[in-house]
Amino acid sequence: MKITSKPFGVTRDGQEITEYTLSCPNVQVAVLNYGAIIRSIIVPDRNGKPVDIALGYDNLAYYEEDSSTNFGALTGRFAGRIREARFPLNGEEVILPPNSGRHHLHGPFRNKVLQASVCGGSLVLSGVSPAEEEGYPGDLSFSVTYTLSDDGILAMIYDADTTADTVVNLTNHSYFNLNGHSSGDVLGQELQLGASHILENTDELLPTGEILPVANTPFDFRRLAPISQGFPLQGEQMEFAGGYDHCFLLDEDAKIAAIAHSAKTGITMEVTTTQPAVVFYSGNFLMDHPYRGKGGCQYDAQHGFCLETQHAPNSPNMPEFPTTTLKAGEHYHEATLWKFLTLK
Repeated sequence: MKITSKPFGVTRDGQEITEYTLSCPNVQVAVLNYGAIIRSIIVPDRNGKPVDIALGYDNLAYYEEDSSTNFGALTGRFAGRIREARFPLNGEEVILPPNSGRHHLHGPFRNKVLQASVCGGSLVLSGVSPAEEEGYPGDLSFSVTYTLSDDGILAMIYDADTTADTVVNLTNHSYFNLNGHSSGDVLGQELQLGASHILENTDELLPTGEILPVANTPFDFRRLAPISQGFPLQGEQMEFAGGYDHCFLLDEDAKIAAIAHSAKTGITMEVTTTQPAVVFYSGNFLMDHPYRGKGGCQYDAQHGFCLETQHAPNSPNMPEFPTTTLKAGEHYHEATLWKFLTLK
């Protein structure tokens, strides 16, 4: 694998941004030190033609201005919604800014300019979230390490330490379209998830706490099935989200968290993770943003899907879920591997 770099613009406050390209024989991944954004993923189709399967922008200004899509970004401090933008911690209430109606969603990491270093064939992007940034306790030192192996596996390793007890839930928010980022909707592409259950959502896309079996529902992706199986919208859960935007709880014996496949291009993606869940989002609100994507294309609803490996949304308010509390002196470490291959 080799890593090259080139300038990618200057932020509004004058900071220079660099695009790093990780290359192996068949896969190229471009990453910005702005928000640790994955800007492109180029994989050959079954005819050897290179296809960019990640949605994104050609210029830095759009990434700065777009506050809703989080294309390719490191998501944190807490991926997912936190109910009423508050949660209990050590007997006190932590209050966050509401940025999704009356709730808190994701946090500020997508806009951070990160320190970059190339270490032993890996790209390491690191930063500090100071105490009380958006209300979160503790100075949080964090990093995400990208490594692309010669067999087309992109490893994403997340690490963090805190000076005071806090909550941490990091993921990546890439949108994929295995037919090519500008090819239209993803409904005909196939998906498999190692999950027999999902978390039920409220109409504000927060977990109710109820765990629902996927059997005999549009959420049954235990075997490869077209994303279109839930469309037109079937049932209240799909209607609340305008499609899929649900937390799939990974089975304990699941060896692979997710597989996505395009019969058109032959491009396939396999996902493994240390995380307990995958939020599958079918890009339901992509029609609501005014910015044109790479090459001037217009993204619309369901033109990309996300597979966000993480802990459950609103976990700090739901003690029955696995904890997302990171205590001072403890170390946060999670990993997700994306394997890209092409089937003939």
